[in-house]
Amino acid sequence: MSLKNISGQLSGFLGFGSDINTAPTTYEDFWRDVYKVGDSTIETLFTSQLSAFCGPDGTIKAPRGGKAEVGHPNNDDGDDLFLRALAFACRHNPSGRLPPADIFIPVLRQCITESLDSIQHVDGYMKERCGISALENPILRQILVALAIKHRNMGLLRQLLGDGNPPAAAKLNIFTETEPESLFATLDDAIYGARVWACLAAAGWVKPEAQTETIDSPPSCPDLDEGVRIVENALALQKTNPSAALEMFNTLLALGWEPECYTGLVLGRLVKSGTATMLLRYLPRVSRTLYDGIPPHPVWPGDASLVVKAAARADEVEGLRVLRVLVGTGGMDVNTDCWYKAGVDDIHPHVYDPRLPDQSCANESPLHAAVQRGSVEVVEYLLGKGARRAKDAYGHDQVERAVLLGREAVVEAFARFGWLSGAGAGGCIDGTAG
Repeated sequence: MSLKNISGQLSGFLGFGSDINTAPTTYEDFWRDVYKVGDSTIETLFTSQLSAFCGPDGTIKAPRGGKAEVGHPNNDDGDDLFLRALAFACRHNPSGRLPPADIFIPVLRQCITESLDSIQHVDGYMKERCGISALENPILRQILVALAIKHRNMGLLRQLLGDGNPPAAAKLNIFTETEPESLFATLDDAIYGARVWACLAAAGWVKPEAQTETIDSPPSCPDLDEGVRIVENALALQKTNPSAALEMFNTLLALGWEPECYTGLVLGRLVKSGTATMLLRYLPRVSRTLYDGIPPHPVWPGDASLVVKAAARADEVEGLRVLRVLVGTGGMDVNTDCWYKAGVDDIHPHVYDPRLPDQSCANESPLHAAVQRGSVEVVEYLLGKGARRAKDAYGHDQVERAVLLGREAVVEAFARFGWLSGAGAGGCIDGTAG
């Protein structure tokens, strides 16, 4: 089914008029609005990263063989697999251009939490707009594969590898330039790295790796409820014996346990009291088909509260690491709160007592939560990622909250980012606090 047919059906359902031919502007306006680039954290990061390699129209900047991916100011992960794929595409793309950023970014953001069918829709829209398809171009497809790997979207990775000829046949493959151990180090997880390499090898993108996972495991996989109990036990053990807790958690995942209906529950528990390593190793288990949001916006189960929970953690050091995983690997937005507002007239459910049982506020932004905790490093990280001013249920923005609580160090952090002079109303994305 073509995009025009789909848009005609959706337009009729949404009241825009069912006959797309009688309103030629409806089709373009509708899809341009659906796939527009917003100002979420991941979209802002993609915009910055693409601008380092190409102009707004997609024309690749010279020199095309440089190392722009190394030391990029917005790169939290050091050796970023996505930036390596992007640099590779710029070096080997014979056309000398990538898709324009405003229609390429919607394809890229789909790779975080969506499956192949959603990507096919937006990729088809991109092809109609600029004549370039990332799925049909073997070099650009590698960018999508790299994103799926980076963001732990195993379902999409398998779909991308199984849908099309491997670029290894054309000797244009970023992974043939990479040793398995290097990939594992990039992903900071040998277990996940081994799974990824096995998928690449099965699709013919790389040579099979003789290494196998070495975790000793019982012969059978726990059922759903038993798996959740093991997760709870690992989180409890984390307080006294972190290495044993991680081994327990790793063993559960190595057995092939899938959380299924408990996906959101376990994700929330890990964010609230687990470690960043546990969270990274769990993300590949989160099915992107169980929790798809309305395309094209990526939605994780519990997305609206996860970043807030991480920013509010009492253990500031590990909380910041977890926050980095959510934003860097999970692609989550730093400008969110944990209350879904149905409309402009919707009254906050906790307007008279905005405190939740854990004493956090039901209308917190992540930055409010970090201010409440007095976590200066977390505040600086969120400001560096573009956190914006927002009012809590009491009508106080983050600076006002810091002043009311007497958080002098936090107020000084706001001053360093220009918030006290009014220049920081929209935050900044410059990597200085990351």
